[in-house]
Amino acid sequence: MNSHILKPMLVVAMAIVMLASCNKINESVPGNGFRASTEHTGGNAKTHIAPDWGNDNTTSILWSEHDLIKVANNSGQTGSEVHTYELTQGENTTMGLFYTGEEHENFFEPGYLAIYPAYNSEGVENTISGTTATFHIPEVQNYKENSFGEKTMPMVAYSETQALSFKNLFGGLCIPLSSDYPLRVKRIELTSFNSNDNLCGTFTVDCSGSATNNFGLTCLNTTPHRSVTLDCGDGVWLTENDSIFFCFMLPPGSINGTGASQGFEIEVYDMQDERITRLATSVNPNITRNNISLAGTKQYVYVDLDQTSGLLLLCLFAILTLAFIALKKKIRFQRS
Repeated sequence: MNSHILKPMLVVAMAIVMLASCNKINESVPGNGFRASTEHTGGNAKTHIAPDWGNDNTTSILWSEHDLIKVANNSGQTGSEVHTYELTQGENTTMGLFYTGEEHENFFEPGYLAIYPAYNSEGVENTISGTTATFHIPEVQNYKENSFGEKTMPMVAYSETQALSFKNLFGGLCIPLSSDYPLRVKRIELTSFNSNDNLCGTFTVDCSGSATNNFGLTCLNTTPHRSVTLDCGDGVWLTENDSIFFCFMLPPGSINGTGASQGFEIEVYDMQDERITRLATSVNPNITRNNISLAGTKQYVYVDLDQTSGLLLLCLFAILTLAFIALKKKIRFQRS
């Protein structure tokens, strides 16, 4: 098995850039809606990365079509209501308007708690109970070009008004991959060398007004979950010329082992679900909230001979067998 060492991590701050198109949304929110803007401007709307991310060490994180948030009123106190709101304006911008099709006349009492996403990518509901938000982070994340999958980044907000200021809870790890020959990737598995790590599962966070600058995540897993998978859907082609970024969203402080528990590995699988190669590093990526860590500049994917030697030998045996049969037929023809 070939094992290639990833280059040391380059941490790039996830600075938020306001897009000009956001100015089209008024500061006030009429009726029973909420406005959600970027963290940089006192609000935040983060569901996927803009296409030009990383060009100048900054990035825009944008709302996506049909995004859903949950909002609780009365500061999450006893008797508070929780309702789901859908993005109606602001797709692919850093500021959005959220409304619900129902009338909640007595809902708008100051002290709003909000979470994103309302449901994770597998359809499991995230919840608000009192001032505690509970997120169910799936083991499988979905690939998105130059970005991370929608519903992957959990967020919380607290506001005394209907202008919500969301904050990211996770950080990113993006791995650039290339290949010397065209190669189609089906999925990538990432595993922390720290046996006590939790990269997915159930997490809670206090999203009350006094905790909006803390964001301490508590993991409720009874056993460690130190692996996550990036599902590439119909496949992602690797080439030699351009690096393809494969991005994972991870809890801050994860992959932080010491000694033999330090670092992580990735395993790359093709469309036949055969492992192509394994890449490993003993360097911790420094996963922090609202930051993206880049694993070097370009990592080449090579075929893992341990996984393909049996197939190669079988093919070689078949070729030799066919050649032997053809040779026998040729000799018989010459004799006749």
